[in-house]
Amino acid sequence: MRIYIVHPGAHHKNVESIRKMMAANDVQYTECNDLSQIDDSYTLALCNLFFPPSAFPKNCKVLYGPQFFVFPDDPNHPIHQYSYESGRFFYNSLSPWVKTIHEQFAPKLSLKFVTCPFGLDIDSIRQVPPPNQRSKVMIYFKHRNPDQCNSVIRFLLSKNIEYELIQYGYYRDEEFKNKLQNTTFVIWVGSHESQGFAFQETLASNVPILLWDVRSMHDEYSNGWVYRSYTQPLIATTANVWSPECGIKFFEENQLESAFNEMNSKIEKFNPRSVIESRVSLKTAFHNILSQLN
Repeated sequence: MRIYIVHPGAHHKNVESIRKMMAANDVQYTECNDLSQIDDSYTLALCNLFFPPSAFPKNCKVLYGPQFFVFPDDPNHPIHQYSYESGRFFYNSLSPWVKTIHEQFAPKLSLKFVTCPFGLDIDSIRQVPPPNQRSKVMIYFKHRNPDQCNSVIRFLLSKNIEYELIQYGYYRDEEFKNKLQNTTFVIWVGSHESQGFAFQETLASNVPILLWDVRSMHDEYSNGWVYRSYTQPLIATTANVWSPECGIKFFEENQLESAFNEMNSKIEKFNPRSVIESRVSLKTAFHNILSQLN
């Protein structure tokens, strides 16, 4: 198998993951900014840029995306100008809820939507010490109403609980990962995620999450006005990988205290790293891509 990769402008975490997935699975690949080097020897192309179907060799499957668009509802986007051979052309929606929304917005598009999250290099992510050797609670805040974050802070202060606040866009990766080493669990107040690398990296470090989850893209605060202009429910989640081993979810502010108490009572029982390893390790994620394209 040889894979051709075109990813200018892709999220750096996506690029890093693609390279590591190729290495972990002993796959030959070529990275390029265009299709100038593609030929019949390639069996799969991963394209973060759009090229018309006719630009690819006849025996090459094509996985477009992710994130050409939030919603594929712009009829002027070039992706709508072509028909796509069944079983050969796909679009990566990353997660099931995004796939559902894409299919709702573009039911006539012959391009098939699939869910191919990128793999995590589990071995490079440090595991934290046992819970009894970690002392702080972390709040991770991203694109939600500030009142919700403030309500969590007030709650922790009322309990005299020491906390760290990490706000999306205002921290460095290494700082975040270092602070996780002394974090008993994270109270996650985030918005919808198509993959959620920081979320999944937290679980991979074996830190469980108390998740104030969302029900819809409408719950986003910073760009919420854009999503609220659509009448569709836009059902979404923060957690695209989740099981009871990862932590506890809640949706309403009045559930915070009971969820927090339950989290404390079960802290020794969570094992989120095992969930990440079984679902989005470098080898598992790559084999998921291949299976989705068959």
